[in-house]
Amino acid sequence: MTAPQPDADRAAPRELSTLAADALRILVWVAVGTWLATTIAHLADLALFDRQVLLFDVESPQSVAAWASSTVLALAAAAAGLLAIVRRPVAWPFVLLAIALALLSADDDIGIFDQILRHRLPSRPDPDVVIYIVSFGPLMAATFVLLGRMARRAPARVARTIWWGLGLIVVAVVGELLVTVVDIPALTVGQWPYELEVAIEEGFELLGVALIAAALFATLVEDLLHARNS
Repeated sequence: MTAPQPDADRAAPRELSTLAADALRILVWVAVGTWLATTIAHLADLALFDRQVLLFDVESPQSVAAWASSTVLALAAAAAGLLAIVRRPVAWPFVLLAIALALLSADDDIGIFDQILRHRLPSRPDPDVVIYIVSFGPLMAATFVLLGRMARRAPARVARTIWWGLGLIVVAVVGELLVTVVDIPALTVGQWPYELEVAIEEGFELLGVALIAAALFATLVEDLLHARNS
């Protein structure tokens, strides 16, 4: 009688190859550097130019931070799509993850959910909150489930990077919702408490997304090496 084979999805994940580990390390440092640069630029813009340079304003859709966020999400979607193709049979969870990340990138860049829903919503309750609950919330939840599934099956370094990325995004989203819903007099645009909150919130979101993209690309490198050697 043949002993049952372990479920491939539940088997203990192998360690990252040297190349994939190096790629992950470099991408993580790039993510941290981008986060620091955009955060410092936003605070310097406030201190020196009274927040008039939109290029450095992390809340502006015309800023470097906004461009970086949508671009990193698009790259993460591309990496997830390539992972789906590289794996045999096609890994459908990565297909779904690629679609979810692409939609988040499009929303970050052109506000597709805002454009579709805002003119259909009443002025009360706050349309921003409703859009979060109706569209952005479920999409984020699905993305978190798919990334959590990936982390549970990934090498330890990749898993840690994913969990750190997800944790930072949760902190950023909760912070944004609190500022939107709760009326706190100290958190007024142009005041340092508000600007610090915005810098931290937007910075954590960008860093979290960049860490997830780094984990996806490191996994792609690992899969390509495994496919070449098999």
